Amino acid sequence: MNYDSPSDRTVTERAIKRTLIIGFAAFVSYAYFYGGGGYNQNTRFDLVRAIVERGTLSIDAYQENTGDKAFKDGHYYCDKAPGQPLLAVPVAMFARSAMRASGVDPLSASSLVTLSCICTLFSVALPAAVACACLYWDRVALRGKYQCCGLRRARHGARISDVGVCHAFLGARARRGVLALCVCCGSQVER
Repeated sequence: MNYDSPSDRTVTERAIKRTLIIGFAAFVSYAYFYGGGGYNQNTRFDLVRAIVERGTLSIDAYQENTGDKAFKDGHYYCDKAPGQPLLAVPVAMFARSAMRASGVDPLSASSLVTLSCICTLFSVALPAAVACACLYWDRVALRGKYQCCGLRRARHGARISDVGVCHAFLGARARRGVLALCVCCGSQVER
């Protein structure tokens, strides 16, 4: 990286440290609030299980876990957008293999709760934390140079929802939350 002056290097190093701290803090915050089971969560996790365990998009074997389901041509399907469950599939495959290798039954009730929590960490908490860190980096270190898909002027998330990312990213971009984190780290930001 080229630095115009020694102070630029110090600012950049401080910005990197702060970005990592904000990303870590956001990850811990999102990870702490594990929602557990509910119709919304269960239908998504049912889709992950159907793909990993049975190689199908149909949640027939798990449809009693949830009220949020769609019925078509004699089969039940997840009625939610597939992005978050698809992001969780590789994590679930790896975690199930690790469970089997350590002698734990991946289909036991406690293993399913653990698997659900792990999938949530990697498909919700991690992307949201990365989004928070990217917003901070763009806002402070890059001084809004890229304006992160128009977030600088977005007030109610309209621009983000147009991009069609996910609810976690929309929640992560909360302007007041990002500004509060910036103030806590002692950064100067424009309001």
